Amino acid sequence: MYITTLRELRSAVEEYYGGKARYLATRPSENEPERGHVRFLLYEALHFHFVILDPPYSSLGVSRLVDGEVPVSDFILGDLSFVENVESDLVEALRIVDQYCRLLLPDKYLAIFDDK
Repeated sequence: MYITTLRELRSAVEEYYGGKARYLATRPSENEPERGHVRFLLYEALHFHFVILDPPYSSLGVSRLVDGEVPVSDFILGDLSFVENVESDLVEALRIVDQYCRLLLPDKYLAIFDDK
């Protein structure tokens, strides 16, 4: 198992995205504190949850929050509702999210964002 805590998940997301991600919150599950999500704003525009799913299955998930509350995990580039908890699969999921964000945002916006 690659990620075992919400802090590790937060660190992995921050390390991958660098300045593209703004950390917003960590929310552990009330009954299972080892389960929960970390929330980020990517490209100062899109909200995402990065989730540790039900233990002991050791899986992760990624969802975009649409309209601030509706989670969507099935993206045009792949379904990220279940991601194996190994480094290569998490990195691939983060790559998919990055590519997805770049497809949604206008080129003019990305040009300004990439230059800062």
